[in-house]
Amino acid sequence: MGKGSALAPILDRWNQLPQSRQIALGALVAGAVVVLYLVFVSSRSPNLVVAYSGLAPEDSAAIADQLEKDGVPYEIGGGGATVSVPANKVAEVRIKLAQAGLPSGGSVGFEIFDNQGFGTTDFVEKVNYRRGLEGELARSINTLDGVKGSRVHIVLPKDALFKEDQKATTASVLLQLKPGADLTQDQVHGIANLVSNSVEGLDRAGITIVDETGHVLFDGATMDSPFASGATATQMELQRQYELALQRDVESTLAKVVGYGRSAVTIRARLNFDTVTHEEDTFGEGVQVRSSSSTTETYTGSNLTVGNIPGTGANDGTDNTGTGGSGNSQYSRTETTTNNEIPRTTTSTIKAPGSLEKLSVSVVLDDSVTAAQETSITSAVAAAV
Repeated sequence: MGKGSALAPILDRWNQLPQSRQIALGALVAGAVVVLYLVFVSSRSPNLVVAYSGLAPEDSAAIADQLEKDGVPYEIGGGGATVSVPANKVAEVRIKLAQAGLPSGGSVGFEIFDNQGFGTTDFVEKVNYRRGLEGELARSINTLDGVKGSRVHIVLPKDALFKEDQKATTASVLLQLKPGADLTQDQVHGIANLVSNSVEGLDRAGITIVDETGHVLFDGATMDSPFASGATATQMELQRQYELALQRDVESTLAKVVGYGRSAVTIRARLNFDTVTHEEDTFGEGVQVRSSSSTTETYTGSNLTVGNIPGTGANDGTDNTGTGGSGNSQYSRTETTTNNEIPRTTTSTIKAPGSLEKLSVSVVLDDSVTAAQETSITSAVAAAV
């Protein structure tokens, strides 16, 4: 570069600087270049927002495949539970994915038969039918208030040659409830009826419904048995509701002490539904007159006759033979009857059914809980129940 170049004065001054100043200025210029590059890249990259959250892994994978086919930038986060897309394409992406049946709630419905070939075997058809039926039922259950997610497992037995050898169809439903949600018995029975009426040959007695904590919400084997009809079924429901209410109270208390998800609680209660009637008689002191009656007979006159004994032949009105007397005669008879009563008080006490007869509480804690915390936890649980 010649001496007449415009950069010559700048280079001369650069060479006159100490080496430490040259290094500092070089680092400053390099940092400025990096910042400008990042600003340029970020200005060109789309602004991603969350389009779906709380997804099952199956849904996240299916949505990612569909977005790649459509050429839409996306980002998966939250351990695979959230999918983010450009903010200006959220509505468009949701519409297209809904047309494709996504998200499906982590289950496959009857769309499994859309791409089924002609060479499919009977075994594969039966398996796909069961999977599709389970998925459709799970989707229907997920629409209920308080239900975050669900899984349905159906066992369809093989057809037997003889009726007495035919096994019964059974189904199990696992519910994941929303935080703070609690299903009523009407909702639980509604889920049981939905599953029973949707599967051929499935009776309510073969249905079991549990929540994410493993608590049994419905057990058809006992709920619909002859021994659980009428009042007994209601008593079992009341007992389960009592256990569930206590369990949630203890879990809430433990969450404040050790943190959410670091403990597991199981409560079993036995309620006494017998109606007990107790009667007690108390007798007071002294005697009280309840009633008193007095009868007096008098007779004054002459020729008083003492007749025969009434009812004999001599006193039938035809033969009046008696002992006669002369002069004035008098007859007097007084009869007094007094009924006494001792003071008596009867107290009847009826003990209402549903009293607690036995209660057991089991608490499991993770390894991070110290011995000092265990003492306070024991006291907290005892106070909660």
